[in-house]
Amino acid sequence: MSGRHKRWVSRRAERDCHGRSLEQRTPRQRAVVAGRGTRDTPRIEAIPSTENTLRERSAGIKTFLIADVRGYTTFTQDRGDEAAAELATAFAELARVEIESGGGELVDQRGDEVLAVFDSARQAIRTAIELQLKLVAKTVAEPRLPLAVGIGLDAGEAVAVDGGFRGGALNLAARLCSVAEAGEVLATREVAHLARKVDGVRYVERGSMRVKGLDEPIEVIMVRPELEDLAQDLAFRRALGPVASRAPATQTQNPYKGLRAFEEADAAGGGLVPLLRPA
Repeated sequence: MSGRHKRWVSRRAERDCHGRSLEQRTPRQRAVVAGRGTRDTPRIEAIPSTENTLRERSAGIKTFLIADVRGYTTFTQDRGDEAAAELATAFAELARVEIESGGGELVDQRGDEVLAVFDSARQAIRTAIELQLKLVAKTVAEPRLPLAVGIGLDAGEAVAVDGGFRGGALNLAARLCSVAEAGEVLATREVAHLARKVDGVRYVERGSMRVKGLDEPIEVIMVRPELEDLAQDLAFRRALGPVASRAPATQTQNPYKGLRAFEEADAAGGGLVPLLRPA
């Protein structure tokens, strides 16, 4: 049935029902007016506005979480594609479960890295820590799959584009992710300020880092469980083996690697470059 015919049927049903109570209307009339349709008159669906959807996703301050598996390329070279695929699958599944249960949205996942967005900085912090706890436990239990993951967090306004987001907060989260050690969560002071005190969480000052393109150094906070430093857990580092001794990369041509939410132009447009170093 054409759209024009559907509208005519709906108007006809409304005219026929004028003055009748809901009980007095025929099942066909009730179905058409309610938008449920019948066998002869299909249900008429409301088409959501793309503009409104983007506006809703763009509204307010978002907290971005970027996580990346350390040593994934070397692991692939040493162990082969099948083992690397198993490692990436284990990481992706743990990340998805924790992000969704923590109230976040998994924006993108590509191999050894994920991007998530949260409406709450507190939720993002809790999720990052819970994810690291799960990754550490999984690595200790199965050392053949070393889930050496660094996580970066930043918060700010962002624009929703093509199923993802674009903004300075994503760039900075990526920089922090690139320098975080296995088991670490690094966040900007803005994230800690928004979240304030979080039960069971400890903020540790990590000093300032200078990012080319920004006038002032950024203050970096290590976010960790209150009673333990996962990055220094002996069982975890023993299970990681050689991966634990490899320092995270401090310079790379493309800090976003495979995530489609980022493009090389984002870094140039945002005035940020991949190099992060202590101020």
